[in-house]
Amino acid sequence: MPVTTDPTTASTGAAAVGPTLVLAAALVVLAGCAGTPKPAVDPSQPGPEVVADRLIGRYVGQSPGREARPVALTIRRQSVPGVNPVVIELAQQSVGEDARRFAVSIAPTAVPTRVEGVFAPLGADGAAVGDCPLTGAIRDEGVVMTTDAATCRFGTGDAEVGLVKEIAFDGERLLIADRVVAVDGAARGADRVIEFLPVHRYRGWAGRRDDGSDA
Repeated sequence: MPVTTDPTTASTGAAAVGPTLVLAAALVVLAGCAGTPKPAVDPSQPGPEVVADRLIGRYVGQSPGREARPVALTIRRQSVPGVNPVVIELAQQSVGEDARRFAVSIAPTAVPTRVEGVFAPLGADGAAVGDCPLTGAIRDEGVVMTTDAATCRFGTGDAEVGLVKEIAFDGERLLIADRVVAVDGAARGADRVIEFLPVHRYRGWAGRRDDGSDA
């Protein structure tokens, strides 16, 4: 069972960051099928490996609110290629704050377009400080995944909260959101959504000829 009081602030020492939620219209949560049949392989559908490869990289976004600040996100692979589940690590950092790190595993199911996995906030030592089941679906060039507040719980007693963590990736744009829910089901704080865009690097050169024209 998760033990951290606020799952949205698991970090290497970062200050608290409020909850967020991805646009509901952009997300479709599909429940997994009962039983444990061997996952089917459909070569026409991108699997977790392909999705993970597309996610890996550097992104930049902007924190919501009046005091919006740049937010950097780096996604790297943790697992060995060809092994399920695929595990990636997300390191999210706002200006002036320490990085917050999360591990996400993605595994195929018996339905080719559906995936399941685990979301786990990471502590300063890199160890998971809790974990929550993820469900979702591969869609076109990307993937949509979410936790459920009923099965993603953090804290104890009156401080216990549920977390709806949503990740939506369309092959280019990445939305990450959090909603923190109290024991009575009421949202604790405002939903927050951060839209990340990939950081592209280009190499080349430019010059000017002796006659003044561009090279």
